[in-house]
Formats: sequence, structure tokens, C-alpha cells
Amino acid sequence: MASTASSAATGEAVVSGGTVVRGYFFSSSGGRTRNSEDVWGTVLPYARSVDDHWSQLAANPYNAWYRTFGSETVRTALFPTLPDLAKVLVTAKDAGGGVQTATAWSAAGASATVSGAAFVAALGLPSVWVWSVESTLPAQPAVDVLATPGYHLVAGRQWRTDCHPYYLAGPAVPKWATLCTVNIVAYRYTIVGSTVVTTYGWMVNNLTYLDADRPGWDLSPIAVPGVRTTTGGLPLRTTCTPSVATGPRQCESWVYKPVVARTATGFAIVRIWVFSWAVRLVAAPL
Repeated sequence: MASTASSAATGEAVVSGGTVVRGYFFSSSGGRTRNSEDVWGTVLPYARSVDDHWSQLAANPYNAWYRTFGSETVRTALFPTLPDLAKVLVTAKDAGGGVQTATAWSAAGASATVSGAAFVAALGLPSVWVWSVESTLPAQPAVDVLATPGYHLVAGRQWRTDCHPYYLAGPAVPKWATLCTVNIVAYRYTIVGSTVVTTYGWMVNNLTYLDADRPGWDLSPIAVPGVRTTTGGLPLRTTCTPSVATGPRQCESWVYKPVVARTATGFAIVRIWVFSWAVRLVAAPL
């Protein structure tokens, strides 16, 4: 401190744009600091989110914490419009990883959302860096999200499955079958120019084809096991149970393609297998 103390001989200060910066202090973060506007609502050009992985070192006594609350306490304090709680999740985070919104669902699928500030204040949490919410709330009935129409809350994720008839022309006998579009609430990162745009909301997870019988599917790359190339030149991998190319079976297909992924230091373009289609084939009627 002496080196920056004001005196006739010495005196140093950190400035930004000719203005002395405000030197904020806190002992620990969730591994990354936060933007000033996410804390105080004001953009300060020098108070931007930066790496702070040192806070996550094991030697730091504040590198991790947890709190336990009864479900009725959480419901009453934060989600009084819901009749019960089936799940609570952190549904949005700011640039530094601080919770921006938290959402709860009832067993019937109704939901309510609160701000991160309200979530932290109501429960008296030690910080806004809430990475996950684990619960021992009653388990929800198992549901096949790939083929069951409606809204579902499974494995802590929101799903919505929309099914409708579709016409299968193909090289064999034309007929009507069922196509389900399976949606999920998730984050998506998209590069726009030199900026990464983050989107959070409903997006398509996969398409599921429910077939009454199998004519025409024995020639489809998403219904025959193996690795091949799509018309766009991307690798396509299809696995079937049982692993046969004809007869009753369920097949799932992945495309190996580039996606924008979040990393510990920012964003990167990586290639991964992305689940895209499911096909269920049953024996042809007698």
C-alpha cells in the first residue's frame, strides 16, 4: 500500500480513460469475475468478466459451498404461485457465471421464474455463483421423450415432443406414418462476425420417425446400421437395436459436425457427434 500512498514524492493510481478506476475487492469468484452491469447495472469498460480460476484452487476455503433447504421453504419464498415443486434449475447465467434466472416446475408442468438476485437474497446464499441445484424432490414418472407427445421434465431438462402424421413416399409402398419433433430447452452458441451470440430457449433435439411397418426404410441411411457420409459430406453414424439392416428395430443416427462450444477460457469450434434422428420400425402387419 505504501507504494501507492499519496505524498509529495510518490503517488500512483490506476486510471481508465483518464478517470481513476474503482478498485472493487472480493475474496473469491466462481472461476470468473462478472461484468459490472451484471452487478450494479452500469457498464464500466475496465470492469469486464475475466478468468479467475485461482478462486477454484483446492487451497481456497471458499472454492465450493452448498446449502440445503426444504422444498416448501423454497416454494413459499420464491415460487408461491406453484402448488408444489418438482424441479428447480438455474436457467440463465451472466458472462461471469453468476445466476441470472432460476426456474421451478410443478409436477403438472407449470413453471415460474425469478431473477438471480431474488434467488440469492431469498435463500441467503453466500454468492451468485450457483452452478447447480440438486434435489430430492419426488421423482417424475419415466417417459419416452422421443415418442411421447407433450411437455416433459426428465433428468432435469425440459422437453417438448410434437407428433404429427407424415407421408412416406420412398421407393416402396407409399403410406402414412408418424413423425415427432423432439425439442429441448438448452444453450446455443453462434458465431456472428467476430462475436459469439448466446441463445437460451427451445431448440430441436432430434426427429423421431415412428413407423407402423418397414417398407422403404431398408434403403435409408438413418435406418440401416453403419457409418457413411451425408449428402453434405459429413460423417453419419447409425446404430440399431438389434443391429440388423432389416426387420423390426430401433435406430439412432448422429452427424459428426462442427459446433461452437463453451470452454474454460472462452469459446471454440469443436467437432462432435450430434444426435439427429431416431427411427422405430416394427414388423409389418400380417
